[in-house]
Amino acid sequence: MAEDFRPGIFDGATVWATLTPDQRVEIGAPALESVVAFKVLCFTGFDDVALASERAVEASIDAAHAEMEACVDAHVYQEQMYDQDGKPLVPSVVGMFCRRCGCSQYGACDGGCDWAEPYLCTACAAQPAEVA
Repeated sequence: MAEDFRPGIFDGATVWATLTPDQRVEIGAPALESVVAFKVLCFTGFDDVALASERAVEASIDAAHAEMEACVDAHVYQEQMYDQDGKPLVPSVVGMFCRRCGCSQYGACDGGCDWAEPYLCTACAAQPAEVA
């Protein structure tokens, strides 16, 4: 039985505005490293790049992500990341998502769906909450 879930939204831009310039640098540098490493990894899939290069890029993605996570844990208050019940907030970057199945503009339901109402997709709206 799928129950509706209604997590709050984490607004990264709002939280970013509360950080000091030093904190932004500390988080931003590994964020850039992570994005660049991921782009390089995607490129290696289309080229005969040596396995060592691919392994190094994968390791850099992991290292940059771990560094970003440590910085966020150190500088972003828990109440900015979790609701009053301790449930994690959904990052606003995903946009709207279905409160029953979790689909979003980045990953629709199998067979496709649209929005029946805010935070409820047409696939789930067509079914009772117990079935969705």
